Amino acid sequence: MTRRRRRRRPLFPPTLPQKQRRRPPPQLPYTLSHPRKVRQHESSPRNKSKLEAPPSFSSPVRRSHDPRRRPPFFYPAPDRRLRPVSSQFPSLPFPHKRRPDLSPPISSFDLSFSIPPALQLQPIDMRFLQLLATVVVVCLALAPPPSASVSAFFLPNISSIPPSLLPNVSSPAWNAFRNFSGCHAGERRDGLANLKKYFRYFGYIPETPSNFTDDFDDALASAIKTYQHNFNLEPTGQLDDATLTQLVRPRCGNPDIVNGSTAMNSGKAESLSATHFHAVGHYTFFPGTPRWPDGKSDLTYAFLPANQLSDDEKAVFSRAFQRWAAVTPLTFTATDSYTAADIKIGFFSGDHGDGEAFDGVLGTLAHAFSPPSGRFHLDLDENWVATGDVTTSSLSSAVDLESVAVHEIGHLLGLGHSSVEESIMYPTITSRTKKVDLATDDVQGIQVLYGGNPNYNGSSSTPSTSQERETSDGGEPRAPGPRWAGRAIVAVGLGMLLL
Repeated sequence: MTRRRRRRRPLFPPTLPQKQRRRPPPQLPYTLSHPRKVRQHESSPRNKSKLEAPPSFSSPVRRSHDPRRRPPFFYPAPDRRLRPVSSQFPSLPFPHKRRPDLSPPISSFDLSFSIPPALQLQPIDMRFLQLLATVVVVCLALAPPPSASVSAFFLPNISSIPPSLLPNVSSPAWNAFRNFSGCHAGERRDGLANLKKYFRYFGYIPETPSNFTDDFDDALASAIKTYQHNFNLEPTGQLDDATLTQLVRPRCGNPDIVNGSTAMNSGKAESLSATHFHAVGHYTFFPGTPRWPDGKSDLTYAFLPANQLSDDEKAVFSRAFQRWAAVTPLTFTATDSYTAADIKIGFFSGDHGDGEAFDGVLGTLAHAFSPPSGRFHLDLDENWVATGDVTTSSLSSAVDLESVAVHEIGHLLGLGHSSVEESIMYPTITSRTKKVDLATDDVQGIQVLYGGNPNYNGSSSTPSTSQERETSDGGEPRAPGPRWAGRAIVAVGLGMLLL
């Protein structure tokens, strides 16, 4: 009978794998809490090499598959917990207990340690707060309303401005017409369609479709001949240098020909029908000879509030109105009511809703409508000169504001364009030019409409600047504005309260 051999009881629990039974505890660079075991652990030749250099953590730490076993960083016994050796491995990212911060807490609201007592905030008096709120409310109530438009651009005393500080002026609107020098009938040039649009805009080509071609056709040749006749040029029908020089000049936006009829250079009387100009000499009228009614001899004018013109800029228009008032029985008075004024003056840019858009620097400078419309529009993009001598300007696109204003007021009163180059109603004016005195042709034309001024002595000179600032357009003394008087009273009252 064979004796059955007894199996020995294992030393480790049978639930653990065989590899983990014989695996020694991990040798990590930690010290034990017991002094004797610390010395044994550090003096062991097996662990001596591991203490010389920090271990590499590139590979993941191998852990036990048994969830009941604790992590290898700690022994099971709580009194044998491992602690990092900070003196030998200061850069190891092992968790350790942070020292408690025993410094006293600092309050974020206690600033007395850095600010001197003289500079510390003191309790604010409620009376001072009420007074400050009253001042703010009064200032907001007296302040003018915000403007939604950009004010006009003026160059005061432009002769004294260095050239480096002058605005950068792009090419004028019609400067490309100079490339058509020597062009004649039957020829094709790129850009001739724009020249045809120019002639159609000022009435030299009848209303046709807007898709013009670049061919030099008979319609263009006829328009050039009529243009040369109106501006005292040789009517060759070709684009010679003299014609192109006249074409590129800045000018008024009102057409020279209305409804296909022109009388700029006729020099004789024509019918008074509604579709023709009436001309005596070289001055002209609008179709139907419109004028202001006989019972309305005192005309009021106002400026667009959004432009925010200064007193010097408004004085330019006052002088321009006085030149026409000196030769007629009409008077002109400035008013603050823009909607109720007879003549409405404003600066606009590009398309502004009246069907006659502006084209930027130079080109069309301004336009005005016949009476009793009273609309007077100026190009906002021009470099207007309100004060100073424009003839000495270093800016090639500088335009004298008073010269343009005198011309457009003639349209407001009912005058058309004239072929006399010295007259105010001549359609074109070059930049850096001042022309404000009425010529004989202008005086004769306006007196046909309204009669003469009994005090007119044959000179259209305007009153001095000092006299204009003291009196209004109608001769009435100017009183200080009520807004400034109210502000002065409020300022004095607040000053007394503060004292």
